[in-house]
Amino acid sequence: MKERIQKSTAYNNDPAVLKLLVQKEEEIATLTALLSNKRLEISTQSEIIETQIDVAIRQRDEIMNQQKEITSSILYARRIQTALLPGKEEFNQCLDDYFIFYKPKDIVSGDFYWMHNENKKTVIIAADSTGHGVSGAFMSMMGIVFLNEIIVGRGILQPNLILDLLRKKILDSFKSEGKVENINAGMD
Repeated sequence: MKERIQKSTAYNNDPAVLKLLVQKEEEIATLTALLSNKRLEISTQSEIIETQIDVAIRQRDEIMNQQKEITSSILYARRIQTALLPGKEEFNQCLDDYFIFYKPKDIVSGDFYWMHNENKKTVIIAADSTGHGVSGAFMSMMGIVFLNEIIVGRGILQPNLILDLLRKKILDSFKSEGKVENINAGMD
């Protein structure tokens, strides 16, 4: 460093100038070292960020695959749930004028309708199970199974008995170790 300073021809005899030049050279060396450290720190942080981006991309892709699988499964569940609902043919056999307005909030639903016709007696039920989405769909499936058992299987056609037995079956299905679970389950 002193060699560069001594090569300067204009002020090489003035001690104050030489001292100032030495100080500035030292400041430049210090700043250069600091800049080099900052470059290394930025490079390290850049590598960390790139790694985090790679992890985030892998996680996003995994979530997207899981979402696709879940959605596919729920769409299939809708097909199963829809297959259990009475079709137009069943309604046409016993009703001349009717309409069905069935617009579930989610892909699968706790809302369902049910119908049975026997000996010129028709039972039509529109129900709204507790819960939305998958939990509501399970409740509606239970309702359909229980209604088939109560009305078709046991031949019960009185509305009060149907509702009482349906309520009992729903509550019984949530029993655990002899007591009803603290669950808000039901149908309107």
